[in-house]
Amino acid sequence: DMFFKSRVVVRIFKTLILFVGFFLSAAVNSQTTSEKRTFVAAAQDYPPAMVICCPSWMNLDLLLKKEIKPLTEAEAEFAFSGPAREFISELAIRMDHRLKWKLETFSASISSVKDGSVHLVPWVYSSKERMEFMRFAGPVNVDSAAVYFLINKKKHGDIVEFKDLYGLKLADEKDVLTTPEIDDNPKLNILRFNSRIEALDAVLNGSADALIDSNLQRLLQIKKQGRAATLAVATFRFSYERPIYIGISKKSVKEDDAVRIDQLIEEMFSDGTIRMIYKSYDLPIPKYHAEMSVLRALKSKTE
Repeated sequence: DMFFKSRVVVRIFKTLILFVGFFLSAAVNSQTTSEKRTFVAAAQDYPPAMVICCPSWMNLDLLLKKEIKPLTEAEAEFAFSGPAREFISELAIRMDHRLKWKLETFSASISSVKDGSVHLVPWVYSSKERMEFMRFAGPVNVDSAAVYFLINKKKHGDIVEFKDLYGLKLADEKDVLTTPEIDDNPKLNILRFNSRIEALDAVLNGSADALIDSNLQRLLQIKKQGRAATLAVATFRFSYERPIYIGISKKSVKEDDAVRIDQLIEEMFSDGTIRMIYKSYDLPIPKYHAEMSVLRALKSKTE
């Protein structure tokens, strides 16, 4: 009987130890989770890199006008897709950060990077002005792109060569870059709007003549949805090449972390991650260009 009682006491003691161990482990895990840093990344409709799940511009317009809290990774699964989302998600995992997505216009995301409320902006061009508040990791791709123009041909005629742009009021989103030959050309009259939707509306209501866009898929998507049924893509387009980066907020991300992101991007190219991401979307696989790394160029100048 005494032997039985002693065994019961030992069992109870062991059970208490297990419970204490469980709660201590839970407390440590909870503390680790709470201490885990979070990246907030910007998301826009930029096919095929990022595609909003419901690409109706009317719906997107309403969506952007609402105050939307940043989306968790699980919520982002139902909001948008594309290699840019996979790319940033993998970076966050390798940096051991949680990730949230902020759905907003490109112009709004640039302001958010300035004030530090957004840490990362996928798929951006570097510029001297942006370097004041942003670091650039990558490049993630070298964009063989073109500037396209959406115009009412019945009203203005077609654009068939560069000089046809002279005298036109060209609408574009604020803070968006294409190529200096267009953006910084003193002979071109470019009007800037808070969103691409506002720029399109300006063309539709006659306060601007043509919409500038470097994303042909997006323009064709607008046409397909009937939002711009009276407009057509001009014959002329201006081709250019420019490296694309991950923009990183100087205000909310330390330089060491930015350099680490830059290193991880090269690692993702060399270990086949980028190949796998792009292959899953049936898209051309980009090559890594170490010689175009802005962060390394700046670092070598300071050393």
